[in-house]
Amino acid sequence: MRILWVSNDPSQPTGYGTQTKLFAPALAAAGHDVAVLQNTNPEPTYDWNGITVLSPGQRVNFGNDLILAHAERFNPDLVITCFDAFVADVKKYSRLPWAAFQMIDCYPLHKELEKSIPAAKVHLCPLTFPEKVVRDAGAVRTAIWPLAFSAFEFFPEDRREARRNFGRMIGAKLDGRLLVVMNAANMSRPSRKNFSAAFEALAILRRNGVDAVLYCHTEMTGEISFGEDLIWQARMHGLDPTCLVFAPQLEYKTMTIGTDFLRTAYNAADCLLVTSYGEGFCLPIIEAYACGTPVVCADYPGASDLVPEEWRVLDGLETTAFPYTKRFAVNPSAVAWRLATLAKQAITVPVDWTQMAASYEIDTVMQRAVTPFLAEWPSLLAASNSVSESRESKEKDNAGTLRAETGQVAGV
Repeated sequence: MRILWVSNDPSQPTGYGTQTKLFAPALAAAGHDVAVLQNTNPEPTYDWNGITVLSPGQRVNFGNDLILAHAERFNPDLVITCFDAFVADVKKYSRLPWAAFQMIDCYPLHKELEKSIPAAKVHLCPLTFPEKVVRDAGAVRTAIWPLAFSAFEFFPEDRREARRNFGRMIGAKLDGRLLVVMNAANMSRPSRKNFSAAFEALAILRRNGVDAVLYCHTEMTGEISFGEDLIWQARMHGLDPTCLVFAPQLEYKTMTIGTDFLRTAYNAADCLLVTSYGEGFCLPIIEAYACGTPVVCADYPGASDLVPEEWRVLDGLETTAFPYTKRFAVNPSAVAWRLATLAKQAITVPVDWTQMAASYEIDTVMQRAVTPFLAEWPSLLAASNSVSESRESKEKDNAGTLRAETGQVAGV
């Protein structure tokens, strides 16, 4: 099968870039003819480990400018978009054998995503929550295709050694302290990651005598991707560099921090903290699990698909602060209480975190989800095309009737 994968460049250590780096070679190894249209860098077409990475053009524009030209040249049997579907030019993609990943982080379906529902032939959902949301919005053909991680990149290490190494890497003393890690992109205002709740929870912890430090793997000024000024927010909550540490900024902004750095961070941490208003999947949860690290997580829509109830913070309010949809605003005091309980080692519910991650390892996802989907794809596409042809025929008939009824016919 000829597969055109449209997503971030495989060189980018973003969530989508990581999926390109994993799935494109895995699909090629399974015998498929794969090309990647990267949608983030105005670079020429190049070869990457035997896979052609196509240029999106000088304007980039999420690949929309050249998608039809590349599709005409490559002639794919299947076009997969692994990015937020609302940025896709649906008028162009509707002409292609399009399977759209749906990273749904809210309910009901966001207004901007509705246009992709009739346009895509199939909707690929990483969890059962987004599948329900798109089906409620009218999607007929869906498939579960989880995001993946590599067990060669994320795995358990000696925790004492990891803690010593990570302390040196970030210039912080970690002995006897609760180390909480956040891995969250600082994009948009207000941030969907809800840094403010995490900062307030840390402030509450420290006021109550818990010696905690929060490491944020993110860009701290908000200047790169229209995010928040996290330094200002930290000041507002009374936090300082003795308890709040950010990723090395030059390395983070130039995307030169490798997965070895993150693996050490996860292994050193007492927990990964996720305070997001909503998540389409949240790959860091699986990466932390793979390192044997617990996750304390806001009970955002879809969190129940990934995180046991005992580790979700259920206290919070539904919010409509983001237009056209509902998300979950976690209570910072409840987050602080859960972290304090963790610090006292009072959470006794046993969880095999590495086993939680096992279902999302790339080889397992390929075997359990991708291979069955690809086998079914020809029949799914045929069914979708049949429905589309029927819809177009009905629209033409209705248009002809309307013209006749209003006198808009030839010779009148």
